[in-house]
Amino acid sequence: METPTKLFSAVLGLTAFVVSVAAGLFAGAAGPDVLARAIVSMLVCYVLGVVLGWVAGFAIRDFVAGYHNAHPITDLRAVAAEYDAPTDTGSGAEPS
Repeated sequence: METPTKLFSAVLGLTAFVVSVAAGLFAGAAGPDVLARAIVSMLVCYVLGVVLGWVAGFAIRDFVAGYHNAHPITDLRAVAAEYDAPTDTGSGAEPS
């Protein structure tokens, strides 16, 4: 699974590129100008995506750690051993 930093930066950068190309072509700008502006916006949004992805990754790790601390996993073998333990009836006689 990809880290949030890689995911956010790639998606944000490529989205900026596509939107810039579409807006430039719709506005009737020259091809080289459209591509130059699209590449610049892709790089700027990629850097912004790295920052946002790092913040998102930190928030996710913090939430998961807090959840694990608040909801510890019970050792099921220890719980099962408590229920499987023989009980002493105190009568000394074997059950028939």
